[in-house]
Amino acid sequence: MIKWLTFEVITLAQINIDKNNIRYNFFTTSPVMNSFEDLTETLRKQLQNDRQRLHYEKEVMIEDLWNIEKDFLLELPTEDYPIFKEVEAKVNKFNEAKIDSTLIHIPKASNYPFIYFVLYWDKFKAVSPDGEILLEDFRSYMNKKRAIPWVSIFKDWIRKPRVVPYSRYQKYLPGRVNDYLMVDDLVVRKERLLELVNLLVTHDMKRINEEFYDLISGKNENPFGLDWSEYDSLAPLERGE
Repeated sequence: MIKWLTFEVITLAQINIDKNNIRYNFFTTSPVMNSFEDLTETLRKQLQNDRQRLHYEKEVMIEDLWNIEKDFLLELPTEDYPIFKEVEAKVNKFNEAKIDSTLIHIPKASNYPFIYFVLYWDKFKAVSPDGEILLEDFRSYMNKKRAIPWVSIFKDWIRKPRVVPYSRYQKYLPGRVNDYLMVDDLVVRKERLLELVNLLVTHDMKRINEEFYDLISGKNENPFGLDWSEYDSLAPLERGE
């Protein structure tokens, strides 16, 4: 069971955890990491291995000292102490607000003059002035993949279909879906956005792109609006035709 060091029994001077020593031993160069969880696990193993040496002053194995000290530890609380910061953020007309120098798309955020970010060290919550949680996700520096809220984005595009080619999300559209929406006729573009929003209720974007011709062609035999007769006219004629 994980326990907490009690300062009444063991003073900081007695604890064999020297921040400078750890830094000099394990961080002589910047660590290469895939994630904070990976770095934590690597450091945990290094510290465990470091117990297998004599204490610099007591000349006793650090592992033996640790086993003695464990009897004087108290249990950690069952619930984490809530450590967070709350900040107010403005929302632009595209349902976006900035956190950690990164614009985050937050569904329904433009319905409010401002929102609040509740910031934890690894995650955040976007909260309306009424207390509704609009979004929960990892902070950008955690390097976690963030799902793109396509339904919310498409609904914004439906109101302003002209902005699709200029949106910062356009580059994330998969190939067939992107080509399907790049039609010049804004009325047709709006109709196609509505169609895709309906499909997103039961399909994710990857599946829509992979099964594009099955899902889209059922309502529109020519989803890209191509005039196939122009292509046919370029083909060489068979004898007898």
